[in-house]
Amino acid sequence: MPVLRSIDEVLTPVLAQVRPVAPALVLTRDAVGLVLAEALRAPASLPPRALALRDGLAVSSLELVGASAHSPVMLVGPPRAVRRGEPMPVGCDAIVDPASALARGAFTEHCESAAPGAWVRQEGDDLSAGTCIARAGEPLSAEAMLAALAAGIDRVAVRQPTARLLLGDKALEAWLAARLARLGFRLGEGDADLAIAAASGPPRLALSPGEEGWIELAGRAVRIEAAARFDALLAVHLALVLPAAAALTGRVLREEALPLTRKISSAVGSSDLVLLKRAGAGWEPIAVGEVTLAGLMTADAFALLQPGSEGLPPGALLAATALDHPLSAPA
Repeated sequence: MPVLRSIDEVLTPVLAQVRPVAPALVLTRDAVGLVLAEALRAPASLPPRALALRDGLAVSSLELVGASAHSPVMLVGPPRAVRRGEPMPVGCDAIVDPASALARGAFTEHCESAAPGAWVRQEGDDLSAGTCIARAGEPLSAEAMLAALAAGIDRVAVRQPTARLLLGDKALEAWLAARLARLGFRLGEGDADLAIAAASGPPRLALSPGEEGWIELAGRAVRIEAAARFDALLAVHLALVLPAAAALTGRVLREEALPLTRKISSAVGSSDLVLLKRAGAGWEPIAVGEVTLAGLMTADAFALLQPGSEGLPPGALLAATALDHPLSAPA
């Protein structure tokens, strides 16, 4: 029987030499889903001054306290009309309907009071100067992109490693390419930061499923091997690819510890992959050491048991990583 190496034994020396890829500037509108190398902060308040949110008359709410049709307020001067999106006149903090005011010679008769800030977007309501729009190490969301563009940030620094897939199975490659894209990678040919190939040798890794998996450095690139089966590839992806992706993009695995709803059993000597789904305030095990497509589509998170573990009892806390959002910025 071949000697199987533990995940930590093969992964730790590789990660010790992997550094985040160099940042690159890209257009903000093209950066959604890419991992930010630097935090984005609003350079100034947005809007830079109070703006009207509707067509109407700009007024001072304090001057119109108690105004009504039965008790109008007379103010000196003509009404100050504004259009939606225009800056508010100095001293005005609300907008009223033009029909609520009548010109009376040198005066204006107001028949309606106004709440402070009515129909007005105040300076900094959208973003105050210095507001963190998005953190370094997090993918840029569509909403953060909109905020950045509104703040005048047209380019952002991102870390986007390249990946090359050599599995020889189009369905598996399409699935893995989609997973990698969500982690901020782009596919490329030739030199790549991460290469994932089909394993051709005997079992080498104490991982169930995924015994044929392996990780090593090939020059400056991380090379990972996995058997061309969806269950083995999933296990290798979660055990080896995710930590490598975190290192290349300057992130860490995101974990959440919840109690198990029932016990799980594990074989000593191997790291068993555990698929889990959220059940109230706990984790419900779906599969341990074996994976089906049905189980994968049901699962919310995963965990890897230590090789020396025989399992865990009901109620034991288990730190698990979400399948959809497995990485986060360092604390």
